[in-house]
Amino acid sequence: MTTAATEAAYTAPPQLLFLSSRAPDRIQWTEERVLRRIHERQRSDLILNCKGVRQEDPRLLSAARHRFGSWASALQAAGLSHVRRDPPPRAYTRESIIACLREHVAAGLPATSKHPLLRGCPHAARQLFGSWAMALEIAGVKPTEMAAKRGLYTREYIISRLREHVAASLPVSSDHPRLRAYWKAARRLFGSWSAALAAAGIKPAKLPAKQAPYTREYIISGLREHAAAGLPVSSDHPRLRSYWKAARRLFGSWAAALEAAGVKPSELSVKRSLYTRAYIISRLREHTATGMPILSGHPLLRSLAKPAQRRFGSWAAALEAAGLTSARKRRREASTPERGNQ
Repeated sequence: MTTAATEAAYTAPPQLLFLSSRAPDRIQWTEERVLRRIHERQRSDLILNCKGVRQEDPRLLSAARHRFGSWASALQAAGLSHVRRDPPPRAYTRESIIACLREHVAAGLPATSKHPLLRGCPHAARQLFGSWAMALEIAGVKPTEMAAKRGLYTREYIISRLREHVAASLPVSSDHPRLRAYWKAARRLFGSWSAALAAAGIKPAKLPAKQAPYTREYIISGLREHAAAGLPVSSDHPRLRSYWKAARRLFGSWAAALEAAGVKPSELSVKRSLYTRAYIISRLREHTATGMPILSGHPLLRSLAKPAQRRFGSWAAALEAAGLTSARKRRREASTPERGNQ
């Protein structure tokens, strides 16, 4: 844009864009219109920083970036680069913080450090007073109810609350909705939740039957009851999932636990035990004899993919052990002579 056009845009009488007969979305944002709108915002004492314009007039910000490359370049083209684009930081003193806190409380608002109207004040209060609580104390302001409750987390307070909880015939579990807020404080003051219960003279709640300690006899009886009910004794069964880790730790494997219980493995377990090297090789050769591709993703070979990788190390190694070559290798061998002839 030429200098003459720019000066004309500055000196021309303002024409507010929102009075245009066109819809706001269909306004043709030229460089002159962008500069005129920026000057309108300046004369109206509106915010000129990028964040404020994004909230109040996002179309102007988008047009300025499209025409000038950035909002800062648009301000520079408008001759307003010297204008402060960000609001000046507020300078806090001890007296200003005390006055702010007293006015805040007088308005009936909670004096919490996370309140939006006190943003920036907590950081300055910690620097000038040492802590937010000290600033409240010097200002003669009582902390909010939440802050008062947090200050009550002492050993005596936690013990009294635990005893009241037991007197109401409620379970003293750290997951109880009424006791969740005390868990961290109890660990900090007593070392653990069980130590807090012991200090209050309370016995911990008994574990439910499912969470009883797993022993060899307990697992064997559970497996026999499961088999007697006609259910498959598979480690993936919903009722036996909790037994799997304990069975491996106490018996060495799931199969050994079934053998100790005198229970026959389910049909699925038998099929899995058939995946030996010889069985996989025979299945691959039978599949190749039918003329079908020997791909690990083939519907008839998907069940062999993981056992083959476990037994041979990879699918290609399983094919090599069976004396077969993959389709990719055959294509590579077929293309090699052609490249040599060329």
